[in-house]
Amino acid sequence: MIGSVLLLDDATAQMSEINEAKIIAALKNTGAAVLLTSNRWASGRFADRIVVIQDGSVVESGTHNDLMNLGPERSVYAKNWSDL
Repeated sequence: MIGSVLLLDDATAQMSEINEAKIIAALKNTGAAVLLTSNRWASGRFADRIVVIQDGSVVESGTHNDLMNLGPERSVYAKNWSDL
């Protein structure tokens, strides 16, 4: 699948976190670029890059660690993690 692009729109919404992690790991091993939309904030920990969209605009982007290091006062992503 090298050179392919997969777009998955909330494809893991009905999966357990364990199965979601397995699917995402398998997708990473395909060599395809994978764009995964999700309403589950916890899914971000598996991503190479997270883009947070709020009210139709990109409000932040970075890795899980980048965004968590900003803290809940400065990051929508980190705030939602602290609310889990």
